[in-house]
Parts: sequence; structure tokens; C-alpha cells
Amino acid sequence: MWRSCAVVVAVLAAVVGFAGRQLIRNPIDFQKVNLAGKHVVVTGATLGIGFETAVALAEWGATLHLPVRSQAKAEALTKQLKSRAPEAKVHVYADFDLADLMSVRKFAKDLRTPVLDVLINNAGVMPVGNVKLDPTVDGMEHAYQVNHLGPFLLSRMLVPALEKARSGARVVFVSSAAHYMGSVDKNIYNTTSKGLKPDTWTSERYGTTKLMNCITAVAYDEHYKAKNIRANCLNPGFVQSDLDSSLPPGVREFSRWFRGLVARETREGAVCSVTVATAPGLNGVGGRYFEDRCADTLCDARKPWHTLLSCFMCDAENPPGVVANSQVRDKALQKWLWVTSSELVGL
Repeated sequence: MWRSCAVVVAVLAAVVGFAGRQLIRNPIDFQKVNLAGKHVVVTGATLGIGFETAVALAEWGATLHLPVRSQAKAEALTKQLKSRAPEAKVHVYADFDLADLMSVRKFAKDLRTPVLDVLINNAGVMPVGNVKLDPTVDGMEHAYQVNHLGPFLLSRMLVPALEKARSGARVVFVSSAAHYMGSVDKNIYNTTSKGLKPDTWTSERYGTTKLMNCITAVAYDEHYKAKNIRANCLNPGFVQSDLDSSLPPGVREFSRWFRGLVARETREGAVCSVTVATAPGLNGVGGRYFEDRCADTLCDARKPWHTLLSCFMCDAENPPGVVANSQVRDKALQKWLWVTSSELVGL
């Protein structure tokens, strides 16, 4: 009997997985752009979406600048990248950790190019459980710093190189659909509490920091568009990645099994990041939120879509882009987060 039940469950899982895959995985692919002579920084390039992003950009001729946490990771990444893109032009920098703001400043100082065309803030972490995480060396809640404050500092530190880009520069913040579940609590994410609160759940921390990515993208674009630096944020989709590597045993295996049923392949998960970073159709576009399912049409509601879901929630009033969490457009919140974040990272 149990064996029969197991067969039924397996069949149902396969059916649900197939249906979910069709709903979540509107097929998308890279649209190649010639990036010869362009310099690009990608964080979190050792694994998952970040690695596939780096591979695509290298294949298209970009010179990559990839900060990683250790010399061993630097050597492994160089080898793996060359195996996929033999002609890759790549500089890998060791001892970079978004949980250590000093290392972020050091990377910005050591960057081996005076001109930067694209910055992709891809690295991130998913906090686990409802207990307080250990603070970083800078005294911040770990996910708050890695997902928001570190990328915020890096993006600010690289402005002198970005503003020298001849045809304009782009800054990309890789967010998540989880940002819709986020809410910025000023009593937690301030210069006193620094995000440290023991009774917040994983979904709250992750969603809130991903919301901060979107708010920052809009504020950053407003601050620097006069310098011809445009910033956008995006959701890469439900992707087979290493984001769940920090989950507890058992939960981690289930997460990976479920992702295998319905999620995009990791390479396909990089399409939205690469598109927002390079698509000619987004020249001069900033302060927008994009999603994977409509990346092929640049999430432009004015363009015909090939499935009903592919441009669901595309912003018809302010195309291109998808309608984000309403807090993203809150001017007062943008200003508060910018000022608070600046103070916390020492700017």
C-alpha cells in the first residue's frame, strides 16, 4: 500500500512540477550584445546565477572584474571561467566580503580599471530561522549588510569609475520577488539597532533586504542619472541556484528537489541580469524593476507578449518595467534609507 501511495505522490509531484514549470518558466534566452572594450564588475560570481552571468559577459567580449572571498576561490573561479569561455578577459580579486565593509572599500580602491561600464550587484545571502544572527565585524545584522549595506557602499564607491564610461554606465541590483513581502521598519533598520532583532523570521529579513535593493536602485538612479549612470533592479526568477545552501539539512535537500521540478536552469536564471545590464533597448532607462518572465520584451507593456503571464503586472503607465512594491516609490522612504545607509557605511 505504501509503495502504491509513493507512486501516486511521485506522479502528482511530476504533474505539479510540469505545470509549475510552464507557469514559472516562460522560456527566455540571451540576446547577444558586443561588449568588446567594456569593463564589468559582478559580485557573487563564484556560483549559480553570478557565475553564469560572468560566463555570458565574457563570451560577449567584456573584461570582467570579479571580487571573491579568498585566493582559493579566485583560482578556482578563473579556471572554471576559462573552461567555459577560453578567451575570457578576467581580473579576480581575493579577500572581498560584503560582510566586511573595509574589504569593500579595498576592492573599490584596487579596481584595475579607471573606467567601469557596468556593475552587477549579484551577491546575496538568505538568512535562516527566527533567531538573531551574529553581527558582522561592522556590527550590523548579517543579511542586512550583505544584501543591502555592502552593495550600497560598493555602488557609491565605484561612482568615479562609472561616471567615466563613454556611453553611460549601468548599475544593476539583483533583487527578488520576495521584495513584495518586505517592509522597512525604521525601528529596526536604523543607526542604533542596525537590523539586529531576534524575533524576525527569514522571510521578513530576506524580503526586506531585497526591497531595500529596489528602493536603492530608484534612489541611486535619481542621484546619479545626471552623471549618465542609470540604475535598475530585477528579479531573476525562481532559479536552480545555491541560495538555499545555508538552509538546514533536510530542508536544503527538499528545497533543491522542488527547485529541480519547477525552477529555471541556472544559466537561464542569469538572462534577466545580463539583459538589464546590456540590452541596447534600455539605454537611458533607470529606476525600474524587471522580472525574468518578460525579459525578452524588456517588460515593456507596449510590446505584444506571447503568453498571458509573461507581462503580468508590467507597468503600463511608466514602461518599461514591472510594478514593484509600493514602498519602492515612496520618496520619503527613499531619502530616509539613503541617509541612514550612508551613515551606517561611513559616507
